[in-house]
Amino acid sequence: MILGLTFSIFNCKDKEEIIRKVDPELKDWGLYQKGTWWVYEEENAKAIDSFWVDSVGVNFFKENEFDTKTWEQLITSIKSQNHSNNDMQFSLSSFSSIVRLTTKHYISQEFGPDCIIVSVPFIKGQRFSTGDVFKWTEMDTIYDSLKIGKNVFRNGVRANDNGNPAFFGHKTLFYTAKNIGIVRKEFPDNNEVWNLIRFKIVQ
Repeated sequence: MILGLTFSIFNCKDKEEIIRKVDPELKDWGLYQKGTWWVYEEENAKAIDSFWVDSVGVNFFKENEFDTKTWEQLITSIKSQNHSNNDMQFSLSSFSSIVRLTTKHYISQEFGPDCIIVSVPFIKGQRFSTGDVFKWTEMDTIYDSLKIGKNVFRNGVRANDNGNPAFFGHKTLFYTAKNIGIVRKEFPDNNEVWNLIRFKIVQ
């Protein structure tokens, strides 16, 4: 009887649910609280665009019904002054060490494909598939110091996407700095370059 009870206790422990939390290091790159805002200026047209955190949420999910681990997902929802039909969100998951940026589709108003803007830890030249063998995002440049306009940012990385599904298949380059977010956005197909000029960060 005692042996049977002991076996039952250990058997239950084997099936205990494991909750995997998002890595704190990853939060430094993609989790921002309400009160955070960013203002960007386009280099050529001198247009101004602003974004701010609207809400922060958390989800828990399993990879499949047999998964004994529950994975945490953190989402920072972002609004834009000039692009109300193209809201965005940063997504961080304990399932992967990646910060994803998802945009809302202009017509359907649903969040569509996402893009990878940063991976942690950085591995120069590391590639992530974004659809097929010919489409990927590469962490191609790592910066100890990155000067954007009058601002200098420490700890940066550039994500080079040769066919970004979240931006209509166009080539994109996102420069991201730790504890700041996206500091520069380049869209070569449209001849657009957006630089961060003012910001307030709450983490």
